[in-house]
Amino acid sequence: NAEYMGNWFKTKVSDCKIFGMQTSGEQSQRRSNVIQISTRRDRRFFLYLSKLVLRDCTSIELHALGEAISIAVNVAEQLDRLGYVRITKIETLTFESEQKNRDGRTFNRKKVKLIIQAARSEENFNNLMKDFKAPPKK
Repeated sequence: NAEYMGNWFKTKVSDCKIFGMQTSGEQSQRRSNVIQISTRRDRRFFLYLSKLVLRDCTSIELHALGEAISIAVNVAEQLDRLGYVRITKIETLTFESEQKNRDGRTFNRKKVKLIIQAARSEENFNNLMKDFKAPPKK
């Protein structure tokens, strides 16, 4: 039911939350609609990655921590403005994570997480994907 392509498993639209198939000797890889946004990459990379995920899934979730929140908001806003998606839910979370300092002592630090859920807008999506240059499906 799934074809292996690079680091991704190609799945059907209904399987976007399910783990990829596991063959003998290989670890299962996950193909989902969740994108973890970080500050290590440019927002254009995450915009491109979002379009790749939307090609296979009907919805997308952008997760970001700390300083990456502005990148996630920018990507979601641009996808919405261009007509690829419509934002359905924005959620913020605050949680404590345990960290160690240089002395080896542990302390708790509060972190903020943003989750943006968006659904693919079917009426414009097919027309917009004609101009999108992505690797061909196998």
